[in-house]
Amino acid sequence: MLFQQFVDKFKEDDFLPGFPRSFKYTFLLYVGVTFVGSLVWATLSIAYQLYWVAVFPSAFILVTVANMYYLYATRNFRIVRFIQVFAGMVLPFMYQWMLGGFTATGAVMLWSLLALFSLLSFTQIQHATYWIILFIVLLVISAIVDHHVMVNIPPVLSDEGTQKFFFTLNIGSIGILSFFVIRAYVIVNINRHQENKLLNTQKEELVHKNQEIRQKNEEILTINEQIKNQQEELHHLNQFKDKLLSIISHDLKSPLNTLQGTLSLFEAEVLTPEELQKLAIELRSKMQATRYLMENILQWAMMQMEKVTFNPCPIDLCALVTDTLHVLDVTQNKSIQLHNHVHQGTTIFADQQMIALVIRNLTSNAIKFTHQNGQIQVSAQRHNHSHIEIAVQDNGLGIPENVMPYIFDSNHTYSTEGTAQEKGTGLGLLLCKEFIEKNHGKIWVESTQGVGTTFKFTLPQKSLIA
Repeated sequence: MLFQQFVDKFKEDDFLPGFPRSFKYTFLLYVGVTFVGSLVWATLSIAYQLYWVAVFPSAFILVTVANMYYLYATRNFRIVRFIQVFAGMVLPFMYQWMLGGFTATGAVMLWSLLALFSLLSFTQIQHATYWIILFIVLLVISAIVDHHVMVNIPPVLSDEGTQKFFFTLNIGSIGILSFFVIRAYVIVNINRHQENKLLNTQKEELVHKNQEIRQKNEEILTINEQIKNQQEELHHLNQFKDKLLSIISHDLKSPLNTLQGTLSLFEAEVLTPEELQKLAIELRSKMQATRYLMENILQWAMMQMEKVTFNPCPIDLCALVTDTLHVLDVTQNKSIQLHNHVHQGTTIFADQQMIALVIRNLTSNAIKFTHQNGQIQVSAQRHNHSHIEIAVQDNGLGIPENVMPYIFDSNHTYSTEGTAQEKGTGLGLLLCKEFIEKNHGKIWVESTQGVGTTFKFTLPQKSLIA
């Protein structure tokens, strides 16, 4: 019952988990075979009345039982394996020496080969080398000792027939057992190789699966990031849409109300010529601002829908600035001096309509925040070997320092009243930034409150596409 419990325990995977299952099975087989062999030799020794010699196989039986109990209690496989192999290898030699040597015992030392062959199945090859050395040492000692102990041959073993019987018994038993041990070793190694191959295959599959899972996780993270960015972009667009609706409902209503009131007064013929002229100038200014606002809204909407045509070509910058300043000079009523300091022959490579809108928006902003009789100038100079730097400079109010980081930020559109209470939306600067970047340039602002503001941007001199 106890033996069966031990065998069942030995088969469990969590028993001696640090050793392969094949090691445990072959070791258990070795212990069983040597235990039976010792039992046979103890029985034969007693049958032949060699009581004092029977002590050795009987001692081996007791050592085996104690060793297995120790293994069951402590699970110290290394110590138990060492004791069992050492006893199984040394005992046959000692038994042979006590019975009178190799010939008298029928080569009983051959039983030590069983330990040598078996340990290959339940230990590492590099450790088996030490046991082979021990076996060779025992052979050398046996060769030296044998002719000294032959004089102590018991009478029962002096008979040639008895010696042949033991020799046949030993050779047959060791041959049969060695065959099964070697066969078990081969099977164990084949199974071990198949298990290792299966484990390697499973490991490769697991690595492949982990890579696929990692890739899927990265794809999910990328998709989540894209969704998050799209949500943020949609949120910003909704905010901007609300702002545009506010502009359309408020800023466009004011000039229309002015126009309606003027027409009503004109129809009632209650205006003097001087009053009519004054209202006409004011109305013209408001309608011009409204026109620019509508154009900015239209351009922004087309940019969002990616329907803005982009046709870069060589542009005479001096002529473009002259035409733009002339239109603005006619419509502005602050007596502000507009100066074009761009040298004739200065050429840029960009979309003409976009750059005209940029210069017009920046100059309109400058007019808005410049006092009566102020000055605004547009200039250009070389920025580097490939770009021109254009500047729109005024001597107006300037921009507060805490507002500067948000000038070109669509999430924080900045707008305030001009020196003559002109309204603004902040939309024009956003368009300027998008148009300049689309034309492979950069835009920035420099400003000092009470001194003035300078908007600067760069544009290529020629096509950047080879």
